[in-house]
Amino acid sequence: MGGGEEASEELDKRHCRFDDHIALFDKSRIYRSLLAFKQRQKMHNLEFHAGFVDKLIGNNDWYELLAPPAAVRLRSMADVRTQENRFIDLACKLIEANWKNGVWSWEKANKEIEELQPGNASLIKEYTVAVESEFLKVSEGRQADWRTLVDDIDDLCEKMEPHKLASLGLEILTPSRHAYVPVIYRHDNSPVTVKPLPLNKGEKQTVEQLTALIGKPPITDFELYLLRNVSRSGTGFYGKDAYYPDFICWLIGKDETHMIFLDPKGLVHGDNQAKIELHKSIKDIEQHLDRPEMRLHSYILSVSEDVQANDEEGVYRLEANGNALKQVLEDVLSK
Repeated sequence: MGGGEEASEELDKRHCRFDDHIALFDKSRIYRSLLAFKQRQKMHNLEFHAGFVDKLIGNNDWYELLAPPAAVRLRSMADVRTQENRFIDLACKLIEANWKNGVWSWEKANKEIEELQPGNASLIKEYTVAVESEFLKVSEGRQADWRTLVDDIDDLCEKMEPHKLASLGLEILTPSRHAYVPVIYRHDNSPVTVKPLPLNKGEKQTVEQLTALIGKPPITDFELYLLRNVSRSGTGFYGKDAYYPDFICWLIGKDETHMIFLDPKGLVHGDNQAKIELHKSIKDIEQHLDRPEMRLHSYILSVSEDVQANDEEGVYRLEANGNALKQVLEDVLSK
């Protein structure tokens, strides 16, 4: 009977407040915990004082706690500490949300357009390829495989033209409008590791489909250029969550330039809302640029089969023989 009551109560979640517990909270501990959180998150120029805790305690409007009644019931001092920890968690979320909003406000007002320089981190000058040690062991009957491996390694170093290296599980691509060549695609069963990271399947499809559209509708009157964006050191957006889209595509016309951020990715796992929202919020940056000829765009190319396309949110389904990139470019030029 007792177990059934607890299960029923678990389903009966209600909006709760800390009113009955606050008098027993350790304000000094809460303040120290918030300072520690600030340091861990590297919010170095964020300032708040002990009085900030008093303001939080005296106001219930800043949080929403949905929980079954049993979860907030006081039976011992240990329960007080549990509620105090919940209060700290909510306060940390509030600080983080306000911090990100502040960063975004600064970013959209201060973002600048600069020319791509030869020393840019996204311009890859060399790759490092390492072969798994087990694969290098020469055993009886594998001499032919070994010779193929050696030949493919020689080709990898010497031939700057599109070709496949079967023994390495790699493909060399030389897209004509990419900012550098070659770019490398690594098959899932490849016995090698490549640094910087090679293309995955969705990124390879993006490169190939964009390249196939050059000189064709809807971009007949535009020059197309493409750059694979390096995570962490390339071009990113930092307001809501640090985000580095996989590609930057430029459409350069007579009187206008479109700078398009493209990100082929799965959307099933993880919190991708901020990345999806960039489709609309990037227009805030565009307005602050004072460059009327420059248009900014952001799109997600979903590789997840169970995620539906949503052009209102800038989400398109990327498929092997699909036309997602053509639809994206049509949407770009319609705005």
